[in-house]
Amino acid sequence: MPAKVKDADERIRACTIAEIEKNGIAGLRVANIAKQAGVSVPLVYKLFGDREHLLATVLSKAIETFYLTDINNIRALVEKSESNITVEVLLQALPMPSDAFRLKQRKLRILIYAASYESPKLHKAVGKAQQTIQHATRDLIHLVRERSGSKVDV
Repeated sequence: MPAKVKDADERIRACTIAEIEKNGIAGLRVANIAKQAGVSVPLVYKLFGDREHLLATVLSKAIETFYLTDINNIRALVEKSESNITVEVLLQALPMPSDAFRLKQRKLRILIYAASYESPKLHKAVGKAQQTIQHATRDLIHLVRERSGSKVDV
């Protein structure tokens, strides 16, 4: 993908999330996204096909990013730990639900999951994202078990 198109793609994705946070999924208008991203409406359709595919692409990636960011942060802490992993070390790494940005993420996740019941494309894309999250979580659990010396099945 050429740099100019990649930049437009990234702006469209960011503006889609911003538009959903502002107006919800039902209030999402491709014209508003295009205007905010500084691109034409036809370019949005050229890159994403249709509104439903735009939603599926952007929102499944958002779900995946929310969870994988936390998983990767915990993994990094576990990998750099010089001694056995303890509960205290893990508690330091766990995300705090009361963080302001997490409240914003939670609202968006709820919107995404609710919309996935109505949109087959979004439902399928979110399912694939959940599989990726599940594999990453499983790998993290194995790493923690190995580093902690635990023999408990999870």
